[in-house]
Amino acid sequence: MSYFTLPVHFEPAYYVAYNYLFPDYIPGNPDEADAQMLHEKGWDLVEEYFLNVRIETLFLQKGIDKYGLYDQEQRTVLRVRPVKEKNSVSLFNMAATHALVKGARVFLESKENMPFQETEINALFRY
Repeated sequence: MSYFTLPVHFEPAYYVAYNYLFPDYIPGNPDEADAQMLHEKGWDLVEEYFLNVRIETLFLQKGIDKYGLYDQEQRTVLRVRPVKEKNSVSLFNMAATHALVKGARVFLESKENMPFQETEINALFRY
């Protein structure tokens, strides 16, 4: 099992040592990158894992949600927004529902109790 959170980033040396954990990474020094850019690139890397539910445990931060348009045929999030818009759905609710249906455990936690407090959603993936 391995923890991943959004944004996901690996230093190249870490990736070489642990390349079995995840097939891709965001190159570069995360200390020099914009947090929003890391979040977006990280989500691009792990989105299919959340939506295909290869998750053993999912942690969602209480009181936080992301909304977006979801294409079920392509199994792709088309747009992510912090507030609900016309035709958008709760992406966190969708992730939680899919995870529960596939047998994952889902926890709604305060920011202080999140495994990684820097992000609103954390997951423990299963192999």
